[in-house]
Amino acid sequence: MGKRTGWGRAALGLLAAGLLAGCAPGGDDGDGVEATLDSLWEARLKGCGECHGPPPRLVDTGPDMTTQTAFLALRDSTPDDYPGWERAGNCIIPLIDPENPGNSLVITSLIEEKSTQLVNKEGCTSAFSSHETLGETLHPTNDADLIDALTTWIADGAQDN
Repeated sequence: MGKRTGWGRAALGLLAAGLLAGCAPGGDDGDGVEATLDSLWEARLKGCGECHGPPPRLVDTGPDMTTQTAFLALRDSTPDDYPGWERAGNCIIPLIDPENPGNSLVITSLIEEKSTQLVNKEGCTSAFSSHETLGETLHPTNDADLIDALTTWIADGAQDN
């Protein structure tokens, strides 16, 4: 009887872990995500609007990321386009630089390697650490498909697709 109880607890623990994994920001773990705005939005990007958007959000003086249309409007905009934005970093590069993912704040704020490259190149402060503190970064071991899709989407021109 004791073995069944232990097995039952283990099964319940696995079930709970599986349910919690489905509650990740954006509602997906990024496996099989495509390099399209629709797919990226559903996999992760829609979670950006939880902090970035109109009041009463945490970062309500910066860019609006609450809808796909608003997110797409970030192409070629820079932090200077949001004069009241209290930013965590001071790098002045486009939020989304079509065809140049390494020069896009969306990438450098979420991926440590890209953040480090930007900081070393430009001598600025990245917003990566504040996103990391909130648990909103992408990690190569866990989010490889998502990183590849986001990088490819921007490299392909950040199209409305």
